[in-house]
Amino acid sequence: MNRRSFRKAWRNTSGAAAIEFAIVGNAFLLLLFGTAYVSIMLWHEANLDWAVESAARTAVVLNSNATQADVATAVNGYLTSVGMTGDATVAYTTSTSGGVTVGQITATATDHITVPFLSTYNITYQSTANVPMP
Repeated sequence: MNRRSFRKAWRNTSGAAAIEFAIVGNAFLLLLFGTAYVSIMLWHEANLDWAVESAARTAVVLNSNATQADVATAVNGYLTSVGMTGDATVAYTTSTSGGVTVGQITATATDHITVPFLSTYNITYQSTANVPMP
């Protein structure tokens, strides 16, 4: 683009570009912020999954000595370390099936996401892991 055509475009004051941006800009910003919020929710879900899997490994290492408190501490400790609220509800049960003892860990966490100018949404995440006990 040479200087002359650049000056001509700069001096164009018809306002067409501003009107086009007013129409398309809102949809673009909505898409951008929506993507960011969905990404945050997926990050929280992945962190809860990882915390439950980590607690399952803790239960296997402690073998039959693992308690509800040990597993809940492992889950909530990880969630706190990544910046989430460490107030997940954790359930740890063991059962025997076909002669194999299986531990089941279920965690539920609630998060509050505030969308500016709209509302606050409560989102509940849940994750479950089953692990064979030695």
